[in-house]
Amino acid sequence: MRSLRVLLVWAGVALALAGCGGGGSSKGSKGGPPPTEKTRQKVFQVLAGSQMAMMQGGFQSSAQADAMNGAETGRASMMLIGSYVRGLGAQAMLVGRKARPQDDDGGGSVGGGGSGGDDGTDDDWNPDFYYDEYLGLWVENQFGEQEWTTLLWVDEAKTEPAGSFRTIFEGSYDAYPVRYLSVYEITAGTAAGANGRYEVVQTDEANGSMSYESHWPGYGNDEGASTWSTESTTWRSYSSLEDGSWFRHEGTFNADGTGSSTSENSDGYRWTYRYFADGSGEGLIEGPDPGLPAKVTWRDGKYRIEYADGTVEEWDFGAVSVGSVRPD
Repeated sequence: MRSLRVLLVWAGVALALAGCGGGGSSKGSKGGPPPTEKTRQKVFQVLAGSQMAMMQGGFQSSAQADAMNGAETGRASMMLIGSYVRGLGAQAMLVGRKARPQDDDGGGSVGGGGSGGDDGTDDDWNPDFYYDEYLGLWVENQFGEQEWTTLLWVDEAKTEPAGSFRTIFEGSYDAYPVRYLSVYEITAGTAAGANGRYEVVQTDEANGSMSYESHWPGYGNDEGASTWSTESTTWRSYSSLEDGSWFRHEGTFNADGTGSSTSENSDGYRWTYRYFADGSGEGLIEGPDPGLPAKVTWRDGKYRIEYADGTVEEWDFGAVSVGSVRPD
């Protein structure tokens, strides 16, 4: 499971599974075949894939933001790469107006860690050089006229380079539309071998679009696109894995917090979700394996899966860092 674990850490999916301090399970009482270990593994891969599709497309829900940022820091990690790239447009406009790049809810700042001794306060955090705990690398930001560069380092002394993240703006970035290309390559840390590119057009403060393609070592390739406006955010993603399998996702979130998504994969699974304005949601995972279909619900940071035989598993979302995709 190493490749999937790397994928989850890179994507910033903070799923806290039972057995990792998240919750527990109960035996079924409805009869019929119970879910096998294979079924359960596939179900959790399904959940992780959906989260990654949203994050790579630049969508970050409030629950994800709380889980990844931490209440005391309020900063998104570079792990949320889609949200980070999407936020560059807003950050560029701040720079164009002679303001320093700021940390904001749009993913404007890279990184969730701080430089040594950072206690999470704005006075201690250095946006130009800090340690990103999810990348496992030191991050150095350099802001130029047409190109913004993030250099990655293995060590604080900056003796061993670990890749870079370069954003090149087309024309001026002090007036809309803002167009830019972001290209990244990671050679060390938790995402060693990852690389990809994002193309973004921010037409005004509220409207924009983004397309991307990326490669994850030991996993495969992703490609997708998203759009956002004052009314809604949409995304679609397609992942082709090295073992020949694939995932496909698409969905929409509305300004009032409601939305829906539909996904499928090469194993014959299909899952549909509905999102509600209060942050809760429900879904159905269908497939050919024992224990399916399974109902998924979430509320107040708690996830619950009920398999066809009545077996129930519950866990917290974002309670602990990712270490496994297994519930026990």
